[in-house]
Amino acid sequence: MGKVKLIVLITIVSVSLVSLLVFQYILIRKTTAFYDQTFVDVVERVVKDVEQETQEEEIKRIIDETVDFDTDSYVNNIFDPSSRINSKSDRQNISIMRLNQIIVDNHKKQYLQNKNLTDRVLAKLMLENSYKSVAERIDFGKFYERISTALKENNINDNFTFFVSKENNRVIFSNYSINLKNKRRSIKQQIFATPQTDEALYANLIFSSDNSYRNQFINAILPTVIVSIFLFVLVIVTLYVLLVQKRDADIKSDFLNNMTHELKTPIASISLASQMLQDNKMGKSPELLDGVSNVIKAETQRLNLLVDKVLQTSIFESQQILNLREADVNQLISKVVKNFSIKINQTNGRISADLQAENPFALVDNVHFTNVIYNLFENSVKYTTKDLILNVKTWNEKNKLFISVEDNGIGIKKDDQKRIFERFYRVSTGNLHNVKGFGLGLAYVKKIVTEHKGKIEVESEFGIGTKFIIELPLSEPEG
Repeated sequence: MGKVKLIVLITIVSVSLVSLLVFQYILIRKTTAFYDQTFVDVVERVVKDVEQETQEEEIKRIIDETVDFDTDSYVNNIFDPSSRINSKSDRQNISIMRLNQIIVDNHKKQYLQNKNLTDRVLAKLMLENSYKSVAERIDFGKFYERISTALKENNINDNFTFFVSKENNRVIFSNYSINLKNKRRSIKQQIFATPQTDEALYANLIFSSDNSYRNQFINAILPTVIVSIFLFVLVIVTLYVLLVQKRDADIKSDFLNNMTHELKTPIASISLASQMLQDNKMGKSPELLDGVSNVIKAETQRLNLLVDKVLQTSIFESQQILNLREADVNQLISKVVKNFSIKINQTNGRISADLQAENPFALVDNVHFTNVIYNLFENSVKYTTKDLILNVKTWNEKNKLFISVEDNGIGIKKDDQKRIFERFYRVSTGNLHNVKGFGLGLAYVKKIVTEHKGKIEVESEFGIGTKFIIELPLSEPEG
């Protein structure tokens, strides 16, 4: 996929994902606000219904106290016994007008009886209101219980604090038995309204900010939100993998181009040397043969190093199992120091080994671990502008074996230290233009040390030098 197409794809997917998340956020905000308002409306309606029910119960109580008579006698007294039509002959002889008059009189008596009852009830109600305030007449404990029951009937099971206050905020009834969270929602509503403003009462209900209706909505939409977040993360990871693969593909392409160019030079030199040896017209003096053989030897060694780089690259692509065996790491390092000292001495450098590890035994792959030390040494040689001073140390600490390789090279900048162990990454060398490589050496070192269940860290100060520290688990020697 081309770079432009990849950028367009990432832009489209990013805009789509952000739009989806913004839309869901707005939808959730609006829906939760709707459920919050619905919650408030239901609570206010419940308080109003309980208030009306309490008032009706008070009126019924007064009626029961006022009406003190037998229902049958009351019905019988409505009708005048003298006006009843008892016998069949009376019903036959009575006139239509007389019958109408009897009905009218009976309704009139019933009306007067009901009016008298209503007047008595209203008189008693007004009398009680005149010398008893609402706070004295109403049982607010029962009022609170009815509100609690009514809220549960409306699917509101939230704990709440309830108290009744006057206009001056003086509390006349409260229920503070329930502790709520810091975030709270308060609903205040006037109850049992009276003409006297100083006697106005208010029902106060304090709920947690997370109400039942909102929680029901959140529980319903939570799976959708989780799926959306999962898809968002999945797409981000996919885009990241695409970018990494695109970067690796570009780096591998550059690596192959560089490797092809590097391979052509020694092959061309070896081919030219072979032609010179086969040319019968040229005099094959000992000096010429010695020079040609040296060229072939040098270019063969160079070709061998390039092949090693290719093999190092292949280890990243395969699940190669190392041949771990118990070995004396001090001895392995001593051999590498001895072989490498010849190269360093040719450049007026100096290498020293301070192998103080009392227990140098660890499970290592001799070939690959030796390559690790060689790579670190080669790295020090490449990145130095003065006479190289290379120090190698080993020591034991906390049942671990530590190895340090320290040089006085150009050092590594802080930004580069985070990426030096990445494949194909090469540190910027500034004015140092003679450094060749493919950015595989330290990545290979990191890979092999990790396969040995160890760790590697770098300590460097730009312009002063670099120190690599390897940590390996110990292995007690047999016997």
